[in-house]
Amino acid sequence: MGYNQIITDINVRYTHHRTLRRNLRNHFNRLFDRYSKLLMLRVDLSYLKKSDSHHYADTHSTVCDITLLLQQCHSLKGLVGHAWVLEYTEEHSFHIHAAFYLNGQKHRKVWSIFEDIRDIWANVTEGDGYAHRCEPKEHYRVKGEWVTSYDDDEGRDRMLYILSYLSKQDQKKERVIYHVSEIPKPARRGRPRCLG
Repeated sequence: MGYNQIITDINVRYTHHRTLRRNLRNHFNRLFDRYSKLLMLRVDLSYLKKSDSHHYADTHSTVCDITLLLQQCHSLKGLVGHAWVLEYTEEHSFHIHAAFYLNGQKHRKVWSIFEDIRDIWANVTEGDGYAHRCEPKEHYRVKGEWVTSYDDDEGRDRMLYILSYLSKQDQKKERVIYHVSEIPKPARRGRPRCLG
């Protein structure tokens, strides 16, 4: 994969909420217990600045919108999990940072799934929503959107580094509001993994 620098599994530029970080990490590891390869798509979901939703959004309406989005995302082929956290700033109002996990055995690229999520978000918010794909940039310390195998420790650390942005303490209101998806029990077919 061409890794050229040592990466830790957490972005140390932020102070992290310990419980949230632990829960996101446990969810991530359980997904790898279930799926041999994952591809993570990071998306920020917000409201257009000139929209009513931007000005009048609150915790309940934003959580309702993300819940409706996720209900409609169940039909997306290869989407196997998600995690999201609610944040607030004066400039961006209420917004969601999310990680969507795709089955790396079925997907090599995230674009088509992102387009579906973007379109569903626009529909759920009645045109007030904006979805931003956190695509890899040349200047990023860690670039995401790689298919990563369960036994690729360095690749997993890179994914956790990107995921750690969700656990930063900044921009959380009175309490941390987040959700992680259910993970189905492992299928009993295929060759068992060699652990150890």
